[in-house]
Amino acid sequence: MLFRSAERNEALAKGNISSEMRGAIEARYRVAVDAATQKERNDREFINAQREKELRMMQMQGEYLVKMEIFNQRRADLEGQRYKMNAFDYRIAEERLALEKKLAELEQQRKEALEKVGGRETNSEYYNAKTQIEGMVQAEKALSEIRIGNIEQERARQQSFSEGWNQAFRQFSEDADRKST
Repeated sequence: MLFRSAERNEALAKGNISSEMRGAIEARYRVAVDAATQKERNDREFINAQREKELRMMQMQGEYLVKMEIFNQRRADLEGQRYKMNAFDYRIAEERLALEKKLAELEQQRKEALEKVGGRETNSEYYNAKTQIEGMVQAEKALSEIRIGNIEQERARQQSFSEGWNQAFRQFSEDADRKST
């Protein structure tokens, strides 16, 4: 910009320049000034957009850390209540808490993917990431249901009267066989 101004002043300082030439020099100078001003405006907008994006990412990460701290508190509360619970109820509560935490992590990944593409939900990269994350959410939910089902089956098996007697008999027989040999 300073170079253009000096160039303009030098050209206009010459005394034998026609008015047309002076007008052309002024027009070139105005175009150069307008281009520099527009470039500066675009650069500032870009920098501001980057700052806003970084601030949103930092805010999302802060919210995520708060959520994770809440999960850690809930986990500590669960540990504190453990002595009041039977082993099955504790394992089920632990599984549910782990599922909630995993779902929160996946939601954070989805938000980060959206922010990565500038908030454009129609972007194909975001759509692919979102689809993959949704699949992971469904898989986590299904796995959690299976784990809880297994815990419930184990509880039912242990609480079954005949299973209890059969288990005790098998254990007695194994112990007797080991002692007799």
